[in-house]
Amino acid sequence: MKNSDNLSVFYVPFDKDEYINSFKNYHVDRNSIEDFIQIVHKNKVKRIISFCSGTCYLEYFIKFFFTLYAIVSDYTSSIERISSFKIFDDVLKLDLNNKVKFDFKESNLILLSRIDTEFTNSQLLSFFQKLMENIARRIYFILAEILTLKTCVVKFKIIIKCLLNLRKPVKWRYIRSDNHLKKYSILTLKPQS
Repeated sequence: MKNSDNLSVFYVPFDKDEYINSFKNYHVDRNSIEDFIQIVHKNKVKRIISFCSGTCYLEYFIKFFFTLYAIVSDYTSSIERISSFKIFDDVLKLDLNNKVKFDFKESNLILLSRIDTEFTNSQLLSFFQKLMENIARRIYFILAEILTLKTCVVKFKIIIKCLLNLRKPVKWRYIRSDNHLKKYSILTLKPQS
């Protein structure tokens, strides 16, 4: 999807200037900015490592707002375009279902932005376990969506609308409730300091 501008939110332009220009339409919410300010300054963060970075807009913001060394990664071919732009310090094509070995430092912040929809429970837990084994200390995990009654109603409306327009609904992927995440310890995994 990142190769097609049908869904502009996920689209990575083929031209560096167009990419940088499209970033101007990207906005980071105030709460996240305040979180990052606190985390970066309190923990003397020097490097951000982002997995499943997608368009890399959040990473772009963090890199230049805080002047941090930034490593971005994704499993799609769009990450190769982002690499060709020479914006980030390192760009990796990674499939997180494979073995990931990283040399994490105390001054690293690991960013996991909206990856929860892409993995089954066991895959997600396995990835968190790999991070722990690689001594990841600071992980900023942004959930894509929490399953609530409201999200169910919205999804149901979308399905009805798609059917009425004779379109196939977009696949939901994995959406978990707050209790579900706690049950699998995804929100409570904490490395020993």
